[in-house]
Amino acid sequence: MNNLAKYIFSIFKTIYFNFKVFNFKIAIKLPVFISYNTKILSVSRNSIDINIDKISMAMVKFGFGGTDFIPAQKSFIKIDKGAKVKFEGKAFLGEGICISVEKKALITLGDNFACNKNCIIYCCKNTEVGDNVLLGWNVNLRDNDGHTIIYKNEKKENEKAIIIKDNVWIGAYVDILKGVVISKDSVVATRSCVTKEFNSPNLLIGGYPAKVIKEDVLWTK
Repeated sequence: MNNLAKYIFSIFKTIYFNFKVFNFKIAIKLPVFISYNTKILSVSRNSIDINIDKISMAMVKFGFGGTDFIPAQKSFIKIDKGAKVKFEGKAFLGEGICISVEKKALITLGDNFACNKNCIIYCCKNTEVGDNVLLGWNVNLRDNDGHTIIYKNEKKENEKAIIIKDNVWIGAYVDILKGVVISKDSVVATRSCVTKEFNSPNLLIGGYPAKVIKEDVLWTK
């Protein structure tokens, strides 16, 4: 199915979704365009916030596009009551995107956020992404372990915020785990697993687990 046909088939779900999560004044502008084959598991009024003055139609695209030769999974969105996804500007979320926000957690996505196909953002605490951040395909962001590890009778912390600052490029098949900080103007190499804070800007980091490979790095689309 070409993109035009997908947009046409998605109009009714888009109308439903916007009037489900926004008040009438915002919903009538249809700021979120959501693909017809996205499974909406749970959303409610005010579970999505667009934090800019000028709201426009389809400024957030959910479940459309991505690299042609990558097969897409099904898109899902689940936002528990009291949890929230906040958009600070335009965003493009490719086919196969899965977002799950549990408890009273918050995901913040900066202006010009873009992710390729089959990305997962699983948030139980806080995931904060800056402006001009690009995710390759099959990237996994999760600020929690899912289960609790007990070591010498002591429960280990299983939730900690993820912070990705402005102008970061994350390559394909990267895992970003709880407590990670990636500073601005940095690049994360393909198939890396990031497990800790990187507080200096302009880094190339990579590996399993990730470490600094190069400094004074710049990147452009």
